[in-house]
Order: sequence, then structure tokens, then C-alpha cells
Amino acid sequence: MRLRRLLFLVAFLLVVTGGGSCTRKRSSTVSPMDSPIPAETAFSSPLVNPFPDVDELILFISFRDGYPNIYAVPPEGAGAFRVLEIPQSLRIVGHLDWSTTGKRLALALAQGDRNDIYTADLATSALHNLTAGTPSGGVEPRWSPDGTHLVYVCGDYEPDICVIGADGSGHVQLTSYPSRDINPSWSPDGSAIVYQTSRDGLADIYILNLDDLTEKDLTQGVSQNARPSWSPDGKAILFQSDRDGSMDIFTISPKGTQITNLTRNDALDVDPQWSPDGSLIAFRSDRNGAWDLFVMKRDGSAPINLTAGWGPVFTYTWSPDGQCLAFVSTYEGNSDIYKVNINSGEIVQLTQHPAEDMAPLWISLME
Repeated sequence: MRLRRLLFLVAFLLVVTGGGSCTRKRSSTVSPMDSPIPAETAFSSPLVNPFPDVDELILFISFRDGYPNIYAVPPEGAGAFRVLEIPQSLRIVGHLDWSTTGKRLALALAQGDRNDIYTADLATSALHNLTAGTPSGGVEPRWSPDGTHLVYVCGDYEPDICVIGADGSGHVQLTSYPSRDINPSWSPDGSAIVYQTSRDGLADIYILNLDDLTEKDLTQGVSQNARPSWSPDGKAILFQSDRDGSMDIFTISPKGTQITNLTRNDALDVDPQWSPDGSLIAFRSDRNGAWDLFVMKRDGSAPINLTAGWGPVFTYTWSPDGQCLAFVSTYEGNSDIYKVNINSGEIVQLTQHPAEDMAPLWISLME
């Protein structure tokens, strides 16, 4: 049974300073938003529980209903509850993404052989299919910084990068190459997209300028480069690469200069993520014999293993204030959600259920 659960988690992954407490009390209730999506593309399901009186929630995918639904748990761990019921005719594909400006969830749902991009209003439980009218649907949705658009991966065998408006209008296919274009990430000002492509044989990191659709190859066909993401200040792009022999964490400037190996370790260092303010970088590593969650300074100094003895760690997410990380671990045999404070090192188990809990996303409900 444990092997089955671990294999399921691996398959899923192939398709994600101060002294703050990581939790705050809510100051107001969540207000329903008017949906710009035509009614015929939407359906809804009732909330099982109202939102608790907190400003933040950790969303996650759970199989505790016998099939995947979206659940949430407050950061203090006051009990998980279902926030969005997914019809059993659909299945969740990949990660979740949250618009801090539009206060909406984006996710990919599959029906049969087709994947589509949906948005969800958690206050009303309304679920909207944005890509129903597009040729190929998509996966890997990412909200633009202003919450008006989503970039996503469209197509199947040789996927491309597409963008669509938050109301389902303005669909544009941005790339069209006989390659795999995946893992898109917005620049902080929304003017460009960085993504991973195999068009030159190996996996490279490209920047696409949305003003004139010009592109720049940052990594120039050297080894395998993957999982790019733009720093919050726009000055650097974070990615993983095996260009120095083992898989390490690197940064590079948007101009393709100042490439820096931040980890320089013989082990595998993968899945890097910027902290919300860009001062820290989290990543997973097997350098201590198990997959653990590490954090280091932006320049690669002072790496700390936050989860020694609590692994293996799978997907993870930063808290909005950058003081904590929520992560998935099979420490007790099945996958549950945990929280670690990066300053004190305290680890708290937030879910404890025989079913699989995975893909956490820490969101703010503040206006």
C-alpha cells in the first residue's frame, strides 16, 4: 500500500525572515464576485463548510471523498474542509494557482482525453471552463500579476504556450514549434513570459516578450535546464540545470548574463521557488539521503535543511509572508500536509487522514 501511494505521488509530480507566526485572524468575510464568464460554461457545487475566520488558507487536493476534490486547512491546523467539489466526470491535472488580485483559483481538469483550464470562485463555488472553445484545451495555468490573463500549456504531444483572458476571451497561441514548450512563468510586470522548451534538442530556458513576440534563448543549448521562474523584483530567473554535472539550482539575468550556480552539490537539487519577497529560495534535495526541503539566501549562502527526519518531501508552497512553508510528506506512511517555520524550524502536521492529501497552495484571502 505504501508503494502504491509513493508511485501515485511520483506520477503526480511528473505532470508541482522575521519571526512571523504564519497565521492571522480574518478581518472581513469573503464576498462573492460577479463572474464575467458566460453562464452556459459554468456549473457550481455547494460549499460543504463556510470559510473559517482566518485571513489565509492552505488549499490542497485530497482523495478523502474517494476521488480528488479541493480541500483547505487554516495555517494553524484547525481542521480541513472541502471548498470545491469536482464532478466525478472530471479529474484534476497538475497544480493549482491563485490570483491574489482577482481572488480566484485556476486549475486544469480532464474529461476523457481532453484537458481544459478552469477558474473557480471559492466564495460561490462557481467553476468556469475558460478553454472549452479552444482547439486543444490545456494544463499548467498561471495567473498574470494583475489577474486579467492566464498563461498555460496547450496541446498534447508537442505542447505550446498559450494565453487567455480571465473571462475566456482573447485566446492566443504564443509558440508553435515541433517541441515541448512547458513550465511558463510571468515576469513581475506581466510584459514577458519565461518558459522551458526542447526545440534545440535539450531543454532550454527562453524568454518571450509579449509586446512584439520576440524571443531570447537564455541557456544556449547547454545541458538540461528546467523549471524557470522570475524573481519578484524582475532581476533574475531561477531554474534547475545539470550543466555542471549534477542537478543544481541556478540564477541568470533576463539578458542571459550573470549565470550563477547557487548549490554546487553532487546530489540532486530540484524544484526551486522564490520566497514572496525574493530574498530566499526554497528547493528540494536528496543530499542527506532522503528528499528534504531546504531554504537558502538569494545568493546561495546559508542553506538549511528544514525537514531532516520528516521526509520524503514532495510538493511545497510558501506562506504569503515568507515565514513558513507548507509541504507534502509521506512521513507517516501516506501523504499529508505539514507546515515548517523557517526561523524556528518548528514543524506542525496540518492533515492526518488515510487518504492522499497533496499539492498544497497557501493563499491570502485579504483584499
